[in-house]
Amino acid sequence: MKLLLTICGVLPLLTIALAIPVDKLVPKNKGKNRYSLAPKNDGSLNITGHHRVVYVHSYQSIQAAIHKASPGTEIVIESGIYAEQLTINKDGLTLTGRPGATIVPPTTFINNICTGLAGNITDAEGTITNTPLQAGICIHGSHIQLADFVTEHKKVVSVGRAVESLSISGLTISNFTGINIVAVGTRNARIHDNIVKDGGAYGILSDGSYDTVISGNEVSHSTLGTIGICSDNFHGARVTNNEVSSYFVGLCIQTSNSEIADNHVHGNCIGAFVDPRTDGAKIRNNHIGPTNEICRNIPIPSDVIRGIVVDGATNTLVRENVVEGQHSNGSATGIQVVDDPCNQGGLACSLDITAPAIASRNLVVGNVLRGNDVDLGLASIGSGNVFRKNECRSSSPEGLCGRR
Repeated sequence: MKLLLTICGVLPLLTIALAIPVDKLVPKNKGKNRYSLAPKNDGSLNITGHHRVVYVHSYQSIQAAIHKASPGTEIVIESGIYAEQLTINKDGLTLTGRPGATIVPPTTFINNICTGLAGNITDAEGTITNTPLQAGICIHGSHIQLADFVTEHKKVVSVGRAVESLSISGLTISNFTGINIVAVGTRNARIHDNIVKDGGAYGILSDGSYDTVISGNEVSHSTLGTIGICSDNFHGARVTNNEVSSYFVGLCIQTSNSEIADNHVHGNCIGAFVDPRTDGAKIRNNHIGPTNEICRNIPIPSDVIRGIVVDGATNTLVRENVVEGQHSNGSATGIQVVDDPCNQGGLACSLDITAPAIASRNLVVGNVLRGNDVDLGLASIGSGNVFRKNECRSSSPEGLCGRR
């Protein structure tokens, strides 16, 4: 949410911080409270009513604009290549990219709280190095306590103050070794309508945040990445209308009561994965497309390949999704509900290894499954797992497709 400022409050700030004489401000519309700066070659800042807008051009620094911006400012990023990593910790900022505005890794990184959040670089021999993975856009609150890295990403233990109401849209972000866009300790952040390519560990991650919206993004990898989009929040996450392709896991769901809807997920090994002990997630109206061919050639059990998996989660609703083309030596499953023994790693299990995570009270209803090795699967001792009104032909055990 943008912070509204009066024109009287803004003018002294502009005069001091930017050393722009007041007489350089020219009215755009006489009789109305609208002003713009006289044209400049080094970028401009427009004031339209109570809304501050800063324009950044390709020969300028986005991070410098963020440092100078007051809460509520919109930073418009013009077309061009920006070799930067961004750190954002101010309320109410809006970053809006024009078509072609692209952020790529700089030659030198400055460590921030997102450095190493997804672990360290692994070399070609499989050895973990001492070089931490770096993030492209790091949005974070203050006084954040992180757990040690075990796998996937560091869990947020506590947040002193969440940064609020930020928006990131219209940008292309590519090739960061760790996470292309990450929100850590945020509230009401919106990450929408971006093109996110070749994130080393994640395309987009929300970690230890509240009520994040991740919507309308194109998240892809040129070979096979690790995780496309993941929500691991304290409360609330909406992941909607994204296109995610060429990741081992397309959508990772670690936030209880989150909503994962209307996404197009294709060319992954696992389309959507609901983690152990996640409660009340809603997975609805998504299209999960065919398996990536690369998945058949990597050393994993063939039955790991699945469209949607509810893995030791509870009270999940899997409704009105289309899942098709899941293939791996006859063992891939369209939708599966399964217990997790929590003895083989995984972030959620690493937090509690005292007992297996038993899937229970999950409802799989009204889904369309076609062209999969096995359409539906149930491998749980938990109670209350219900399959009904699904359009499918095969299941393990038999009989799940016929239930009304």
